Amino acid sequence: GTPLGDPIELDGLTLAFGEQAVTQYCAIGSLKSNLGHLTQAAGVAGLIKTALALHHRQLPPSINLNRPNPAL
Repeated sequence: GTPLGDPIELDGLTLAFGEQAVTQYCAIGSLKSNLGHLTQAAGVAGLIKTALALHHRQLPPSINLNRPNPAL
């Protein structure tokens, strides 16, 4: 995550999906922070992460995240 990039990406997601009620949200996460740059394998790795999160009904934490970007 970057101070400038994260808010831009979140604004893009909000434009794509619209404003949501507090009870309806889409969790976001990062795989790159845990595994590094995966280039061509990034899509399948993200799919596997999502499938495992759904299977275990648990959102995996992002490594080294102490506090969210205040600009979000």
